[in-house]
Amino acid sequence: MTPTDIEPFIGPTLAGWAGETTCLYLSNILQNRDDARLCRAVLMGDSGKAYAGDDQLCIDVDQLGATADLMVAPKVYCGDLATVALTVRVARRAPPMAPDLTEREMVRVAPAAGKLVPDEETGGFFPPEGRTVPRTPYIERRLQDGSLVIDGAPDLGLVIMPIGDSITSFSGAAWLDKLLRERGYRPRFTGTLQEYSLDMVRFGGPLGEGRPSWKAGEITNHVTGRPIIGGPGGPTTVAKFFAKTWPHWPQEVNSLGRAAKPSDDPADVVNGQVLDFGFYFQRFAEGATGVPPGRGVVKPTTYLWGFGTNEIKTGTAEEIEALAYASDAYFYRRVRAFDPSASIIRWMPGTFRDPVRDQIWTGKYIPLLKGVMRAIAERNDAGITLCPSWAFADQGGLGYPLREATPDPITGVRRTGSSGDAHPQDRLREEMFKAVAAYIVTAPRGA
Repeated sequence: MTPTDIEPFIGPTLAGWAGETTCLYLSNILQNRDDARLCRAVLMGDSGKAYAGDDQLCIDVDQLGATADLMVAPKVYCGDLATVALTVRVARRAPPMAPDLTEREMVRVAPAAGKLVPDEETGGFFPPEGRTVPRTPYIERRLQDGSLVIDGAPDLGLVIMPIGDSITSFSGAAWLDKLLRERGYRPRFTGTLQEYSLDMVRFGGPLGEGRPSWKAGEITNHVTGRPIIGGPGGPTTVAKFFAKTWPHWPQEVNSLGRAAKPSDDPADVVNGQVLDFGFYFQRFAEGATGVPPGRGVVKPTTYLWGFGTNEIKTGTAEEIEALAYASDAYFYRRVRAFDPSASIIRWMPGTFRDPVRDQIWTGKYIPLLKGVMRAIAERNDAGITLCPSWAFADQGGLGYPLREATPDPITGVRRTGSSGDAHPQDRLREEMFKAVAAYIVTAPRGA
């Protein structure tokens, strides 16, 4: 048997952590995922280091050199193979924390990402940059409950604005915070929403712009119906935007959009609205009218744009591809109108393996990826990076919620399968967001 298609959907960049294993799954980058059993992959770095395998290539990117070639070929060679040239980026751990920091009577602490922590000494709140304080019982309690962290990691100025759907909101940003901090970084997250914590406590995680059930096109208003502040069906003021809680405002409101004005360039107007980052960062700045203390947004160094799970729910393959292209191209243009130098990372979760979902991958996800990749290719902006996060996480059943099943009374075995829930679980989320974190710290800036 020969595979139906061997073209790998991975993009032009391969990033990973030095000294850590990065696993690339061939089935996750083929149009027909079941074709992986008929193919073999070879990854050859310009250093001379090569990896070869069937479905899974486990590699150390630090061994590859500056570039690598990925080749996919049928196991039964028929004269046809596909290759793609990859730029290799190696993420390295930040310098280690100062020794014996936890044993000193004085300690420098900072609030954990997205936390507003009372400062018993000043009567206010701990500043985001932290400060040095006596190691009192109060500080010990705050360290133990995770609201304060020992500020020994270097501040490399990494400010991340995660914009996405429920996979961002439901502890995705929290996983990024954890994985980056474990590798010596001290990221700061920004946005108008407080996302879920690692243990899925609502409003307990970092700040961001993760909105459950949203499509990228709803942020850009190519898909209409989501209210904006001051618009029909939306809160009338910023203060009212922050006053509501789930499932109403602010998660259901597009805080990034505003109503179009006569002076706007018609090319910037999408169905009566404009994605205006200059206005957004002014409206929600710390100290601005209606913004709660400690919740002001700051200009990010990295825009993290992550959608995909909801895009494939409606529309034909052609419509899905067209919407992905239009919304992504518009997003990049509007970010660049405000900030020419920030890095922009486009990532997308994969989806679980079963016969039905494999068909959806081929018929819906692949057209989506074509639109995503075309928007980046045509923009030709060195500061925009495609992170093929779908390629680095095992999409087998254990990464997703399983159907309820009764164990066999003798063997204890449960015969089960995917429950249909597309949200990755802890092991898979860690695998996926570890890859995203590597792309964050290695991403080049714009012009």
